[in-house]
Amino acid sequence: MKINNCGITVSQQSSERQPQTDIMPVTAYKTDIIYNGLAFFTKHNPFYTVLFYFFVSYVMTYVIGILTGQLNGGGGRNPMYTYILDNLCMGILAPIGAGLITNLYKKISAATEIIGSKRIIKDADLPSYQALLNKFDAKFNNYYITAASAVSALFISGFIYFHRKTSWLGIAGGITGIYDSIFVFLNFAMIITIVYKSCITIWLIQKIIAFDINIRPMHPDHAGGLRHIGSLSMAVNYFLILVMFYFSLLLIFDAFAQRFILIYLIFYVFTFFIFFASLYEAHKKMRRVKDEALEKLENTSNHYYYKLVTSAGALGIYDLDSADEIIMVDNLYTIVEKMPVWPFNINNIIKFFSVFITPFIIFIISLLANTDSILYNWKIIFNLLSK
Repeated sequence: MKINNCGITVSQQSSERQPQTDIMPVTAYKTDIIYNGLAFFTKHNPFYTVLFYFFVSYVMTYVIGILTGQLNGGGGRNPMYTYILDNLCMGILAPIGAGLITNLYKKISAATEIIGSKRIIKDADLPSYQALLNKFDAKFNNYYITAASAVSALFISGFIYFHRKTSWLGIAGGITGIYDSIFVFLNFAMIITIVYKSCITIWLIQKIIAFDINIRPMHPDHAGGLRHIGSLSMAVNYFLILVMFYFSLLLIFDAFAQRFILIYLIFYVFTFFIFFASLYEAHKKMRRVKDEALEKLENTSNHYYYKLVTSAGALGIYDLDSADEIIMVDNLYTIVEKMPVWPFNINNIIKFFSVFITPFIIFIISLLANTDSILYNWKIIFNLLSK
């Protein structure tokens, strides 16, 4: 008896057969000028990108602030280190965002190749899959989006520079303000670009799942062989979670933003929903394949159990070969039973929830720390429900 990853069969079929079509993976950073500039120094390494961007955008700003006398404020400006929200955004969120962009680009390149080479897409659908990648490439690496992001970021950073006259981020910051405004521009350009590209990537994931994908319940990645699809989805959703962090900081440090707590709460729920909704079709297919494999294994176990008891009744002894087969089937049943019905293993799930829950905890703490805000928003909710 031969057992493959899809169930029980009596034929010996090679699972390592190479696809007939060579898949050309998508180079995700072709039109991203800002990222290519960073990658020249960081060599496409997410960790190095975080460190490098933190140094050039935040540490060097403080160095210039010290050299120009801006560090301690003056002229109606407070010391640079007293602007907590600005420091958190420029010193933590922006470098992490740059690292997440690197991670997303690497995941896209790796996943689009592996999905074809590992036969997640069946051989007959590989030409259609390559056509999908070509369409995705055209949408993802769109020069017009790059230009639109740059123009939009220029207007936003210009507004901040000329209208924040009491901050070191504005025109009153002198050379420090000019230097830092460059990174404000880069930050917004990357944010606008990556929001668009995240939407296109979610579209790609849904199109890939629409294929007759090869789900293998006994695959060693403990995700039905679809770990790379799940990892790609997580790479996209990390950006939404980063936005949640930003909203949570606004709720703590920005009195004006605290008026819109209900909107932020809706965004938190949306972020959680979009993560699983983008993979729902994969979930249904994985559930079906898992149930089918468990049913086959159960039938196989019953077959050898019947053979075992029948031989004992006729000869007075158990057929040890049948007993061994039952043990093997039982082991395989345990493996398939533990297979998740979402395209990521337990470690991926733990990472997602640990990152997701942190800004939510900050959000709850901000509510508990602001009684007036809770009462204000509870009244809004009550009024909405009573209409």
